[in-house]
Amino acid sequence: MSNAIVTHDNQALRIFVMDQHMEIPVDARDMQPPEPFEATMTALDQLKDIDDEVVLWIGRYPEPLFNVLRRNGYQWAEASGPEGCFEIRIRRKETPSGS
Repeated sequence: MSNAIVTHDNQALRIFVMDQHMEIPVDARDMQPPEPFEATMTALDQLKDIDDEVVLWIGRYPEPLFNVLRRNGYQWAEASGPEGCFEIRIRRKETPSGS
């Protein structure tokens, strides 16, 4: 596993490269709006392959984010994250072959 650093408004986002896919964590638990949205958008810009994903930890349910993800061709999975927060795993939506 290797990693790289991407910055967003003086905050570092660590990118983990694991077995041919990238995982970009965004810990937004202590951020105030609109910082979680902005940090997530910055991280999504780093996705290169269909298997790459952003892992967002956030203390409130990000319904506005889901609307943007839906409109822009992303899929996500929701789970309980550390310390009672939401964990949202986001990746590009797979398109059918030949499209």
